[in-house]
Order: sequence, then structure tokens, then C-alpha cells
Amino acid sequence: MDWRAKISPIRSTAYRAQPFRDAIGRYLFFLFAISYFNFVEGISPSWSTLHLVNAAFAVYFVLNTLFLLHALRCPVSPTRVRLAMWVDIAITTLAVLNDPHNIPPTLLVYVMIVLGNGMRYGMRLFGEALIASFTAIVLVLSARFIGSTYTITPGMLFLNLFGGIILVYAYVLMGRIEVSRRTLRQEQEKVSRLSGELMARIQQRFAQWNLSKSEQEVGLLLIRGFSMKEIAEIRGVTERTTRHQATSLYTKSGLANRTEFASHFIEDLMSEAFQDDLPKIPPR
Repeated sequence: MDWRAKISPIRSTAYRAQPFRDAIGRYLFFLFAISYFNFVEGISPSWSTLHLVNAAFAVYFVLNTLFLLHALRCPVSPTRVRLAMWVDIAITTLAVLNDPHNIPPTLLVYVMIVLGNGMRYGMRLFGEALIASFTAIVLVLSARFIGSTYTITPGMLFLNLFGGIILVYAYVLMGRIEVSRRTLRQEQEKVSRLSGELMARIQQRFAQWNLSKSEQEVGLLLIRGFSMKEIAEIRGVTERTTRHQATSLYTKSGLANRTEFASHFIEDLMSEAFQDDLPKIPPR
């Protein structure tokens, strides 16, 4: 086995986990909605027939299944994500419209839609879900109260105001998180660039010093901070052989020990990396 495999474990990523999590959440909403309108005593749709409500949720079930099948074949698809969000808003609007309660608990599903899309897919979809949900809430509540016996109560106003405050606060918080993510990505890109430059300089110096393959392997492991005993175990040789190769490496490089050897590669790179952060000294 190559010595690199011993210190670089293989990482696996569950690329298909996210589509399944999305689908499970939507299927649970489907089951809750069907149970709510069909099996809860005293609950019946207030604006349409039960058959039409069940038919709409059956279409919702089929669409979510199609979304899941597409996600398994194409995990990254902004169009599918956006379309699924709008389907969620549409079926939630239908549920709220037919909820017989004066203060419909189905309104909470809008909060789940906004937060769910915002937490997973970023600020753009968060904003789109927020605006679409607010618009749907205004339209559906207007439709419920116009020409009906429902009355707008202080509890209804407080519920909607409180929900709106939560969503706006979540949007502001997500905006700050998104800024932090961008900053982190920029720092990671900077570190990646510096790592690439460091490795290039290491390989260049190794070639100039005419190091053997074994000496190069020892040199890389020394830079990474491994002890002589650990290097010997990783490479499958004796510690004495490792020390001999390290001594040969120091002789060819003209450096006294592992401290000088490691610092030789990073001093110039670090000074270059932080050059912009150093205070400017005006000319005299």
C-alpha cells in the first residue's frame, strides 16, 4: 500500500441523501394533510369538496415522486428545486383555503417552506419563498374572509404579524450566515492556492537538490510534522534508515535540521500571503 493512503483516509459523500430528505418531508406533509381532512372529526373542506382536495393532494404526491426520481438522476437542479417550492406553496394555499378553523393551523406550513428552502438553498430562494408565501397568505386570507362568515380577530392578526416577524428575522439572520459562508469560501480558496504554491515550491526545491524518491517522501512527511518513528512506520522501513535518509536530505539541502528544513519553504510563502495585511511604511 502506498504510504499516502495511510495518512489520507478516503472520504465518502452521500450525494443522494438530500433528495431523500426533501421527499420524506413532503410525503409526511401529504400524510398529515390527508389525515387532517379525511379522518379528523369535525374537519371538512370549507371552499371545495373533499374529493377535489384529495385529488389535488394525489397530484402533489405524484409530482413529488417525479421530483425524487429526477433528483436521483440529477442531484443538482435549481429548476427542480424552484419548481418543487412553488408546488409546495400552491398545495399549502389550497390547504389553508379549505381549513375550516377561523385561525387555520395550516398557515404554519408556509413558515416551514420559507425556512426549509432558505436554510438549504441560499438567500435567493429564501427571498423568493418569503415573498411568494406572504403573497399567498394575503390572497388566501382575503379569499377566506370576503363573502364568508369568518371575522378577522385580534388573534388572527397577531398570528400573522408574529409569523411575519419570525420570517423577516430569519431572513436577516440567513443573510449574515451567507456573508460568513462567502468569507469562509474566500479564505478556503486562499488556503488552497497557498497550499498549491507551497507544494510547487517544495517540488522545485527537491528537484534542485537532486533528492531521491525516498528522500523526497521523508522530506514531505517531515514538513507535515511526523516524527522519525512515525515516518518509519508509515513507509515500512526502520527508524535508522529514516534517520539516514533525513541526514542525507539535510546535507543536500544545506539546512541544519528539520526546523530549518520546514521553515525554509513557508517563510517566503507566508510573507507573500500576508503582504497586503502589513502596515505601509511611508518613504522617508
